[in-house]
Amino acid sequence: MEQDFFWGPNLDQPSATFKRLLWGLLVAVVVLAFAEGAVRVLGVDNGPKLISPLSFQRHTGPISGPGPTPDTKLFGGPDIVTTSKPVGVRIFFYGGSATQGYHMSPYSSFAGWYQRLARQLFPDTPIEVINLGAGGEGSRQVVELMKGTVASEQVDLFVVYSGNNEYYELRALKEAVPGFDAQTELARRRISGSHLYRLLRNVIRPIQSASSTNVSVQPVDSIGAEINQDERELGVIFYQEHIEAMIGIAKDAKVPLLLSTVADQTRSFAFHGEPPTLSVGVADGVRALDAAGRSRDGAKVNSVLASLEGKLESQADFHAVATLLDRDQYWALARPYYEEAEYLDPRPRRSNRAMRQAVRDVASDAGAAVCDVANELAKMSRSGITGEDVFIDPCHPNATGHRRIAEILLACTVEQGLVPRLSKTDKRMPEVFRSIPLEGTDALRLDHFTERRAQLHENRAMTSAEITATIRSFDDGTPQGAAVAGHHATLFNLPRGALAWYDLALERGGSVGPIQVSRGLTLQRLHDMNGARAALDIAVANLPEDVEIRQFRAVLGDSL
Repeated sequence: MEQDFFWGPNLDQPSATFKRLLWGLLVAVVVLAFAEGAVRVLGVDNGPKLISPLSFQRHTGPISGPGPTPDTKLFGGPDIVTTSKPVGVRIFFYGGSATQGYHMSPYSSFAGWYQRLARQLFPDTPIEVINLGAGGEGSRQVVELMKGTVASEQVDLFVVYSGNNEYYELRALKEAVPGFDAQTELARRRISGSHLYRLLRNVIRPIQSASSTNVSVQPVDSIGAEINQDERELGVIFYQEHIEAMIGIAKDAKVPLLLSTVADQTRSFAFHGEPPTLSVGVADGVRALDAAGRSRDGAKVNSVLASLEGKLESQADFHAVATLLDRDQYWALARPYYEEAEYLDPRPRRSNRAMRQAVRDVASDAGAAVCDVANELAKMSRSGITGEDVFIDPCHPNATGHRRIAEILLACTVEQGLVPRLSKTDKRMPEVFRSIPLEGTDALRLDHFTERRAQLHENRAMTSAEITATIRSFDDGTPQGAAVAGHHATLFNLPRGALAWYDLALERGGSVGPIQVSRGLTLQRLHDMNGARAALDIAVANLPEDVEIRQFRAVLGDSL
C-alpha cells in the first residue's frame, strides 16, 4: 500500500513524526512568546540609544526657566520673557526653520501672523503664541519638546508644522555611527515589532551610540551620505511613529493638537554639486516631450508620457519631465512628477508626498485634527503648484507664504473648534483677513515689518562689519529710517542695537505710540519685563483703539 509521506496507512491519524513536529513547533512558539514577553516586561531591550550626532538636534534641558522677576519665565527657543501662567490663551508652535521664520522677524513668521490675525479676530481674548520652532529640528525633536512642554506649561493648543528635516539625523547617523544600518532596522520593522529580535541583533551586531564625545560630524551641509530607497522608507516610518507619539502626548495631557502637512516649493530642484544626468533611455523621451509640448498637441504629450512610464528613475528624470509639462501649462500633469522628484532627492532637506500622506493617515486613524496646509497653499497658487510666489528657497516661505500659511492654520483652528475660547463660527474671518495688508502701513512698528533679512549674493555668512554697514544703510536720517534700521537689527538678532535705533527714532521726533510698541517688543526679548510693560503702557495710552497693542500689553500681565 502506498503511504503518504506524513501519514501512515490510517489516513485519519497523524504519524508519530508529524506529531513530534507539531509539538516541537508549539513548544518553540510558546518559548519565543515567553521570551518576548519577558524582554518587554523586564525592559531588557535597553541597547544603546541613538542620539543625533547633530548638536542642534539634541534637547536635554527644560523648555523654559525662571524669569528675572517674580511670576515670570524665560522661553529659550524664542528667547523671550513672559508671565509664568498665561493671562489668556497660550498656543505653542513646533517645527523647524520654516516655523521659526527663517530670515523673517518673529512677528512676520506664520506663527507671528497667526497670533496677529487671531488677536484681530478675537479682540477680547488675550492670545499669546510661543514659537518653539528652531532651525534643523525634525519630528523626533518636536516629540521631546512637547514632552517638556506638558511637564511644565499650561497649554491651550499645540500646532505642529514639522517634516522638512527628517533625514538630517538619519544621514548623520549613517555617516558617523559605526554599526548603524537603516536597511536592517527597516527589515526588523517589516518582520515584526519583536523586542527579542532587536535584543539579539544588538548582541550580535551592536550599534554605537552617537554622542558629542565620541562622534565628529561635519556641518550638516557637508554631510555626504545619501539615502537609498530603504532608508527613504525608514525615514517615513520614523516620521509616522513620531506623529503618533505627538498625538499620544497631547491626548494624555488633554491638550488639543493641530497637525499640519508641510508645504514646500514644488518647482525647486535641490541638487548638490554638478547637475545630475538623466537615466539611460530618458533623454530621447524628454526631447520628444519637448517637441510635443511646443506643438501644443495634447495627444502627443500623453503618448510620450506613456512611453516614458517605467523608465524614469531619478530625481533628475522626474524633474525634467515636470519642468516641460509646467512650461507648456499642463499643470495637473506636472505636479505629480514634481512631487516624485522631490521624494527621490538623495539628500532631502524638505518634506515629501509620502510624509504629507503619513500626516493625513495617522491623524485620520487616531481621530486627530489635521490641517492640509500643503494642498491649501497650492490651491492659492495660480497653477496649483507652489513656487517662488510663496517661497524664497525649497522649503522656507517668503512674506506672502508666511501670511497665507497663518491664515490656513487659523481657519483650521477655528473651524475645527480646537480651542473653546476661539471656536465660535466667525463670519468675520474673511473680512479680518482682507483688512490687514501684507505690507505694514506703519514703518515705525516692528510687528508690522515684513521684509526678509538682508544677505550677500555669495553663499557665506556676513562679517560683523558687513552686518553693521547693512543695518546703517537703511537709515535715511528720518525717524522712519532709524526705526527700519532697528527692525533689520532685530533680523540679525541684535536686540540691544535695535533698541538704540528705536531710541534714536524717538529723538528725531517719531510718533511715540508706534515706536514704543517696537521698544516694548524688543525689551521683552532683552528679558526686561517691567521695561516692556512700561513701553507698551505708553503705546496703549497713545493708541487706545489698537487691538494688537492692547493684546501685546495684556499678555504680559500686571506689574508687580
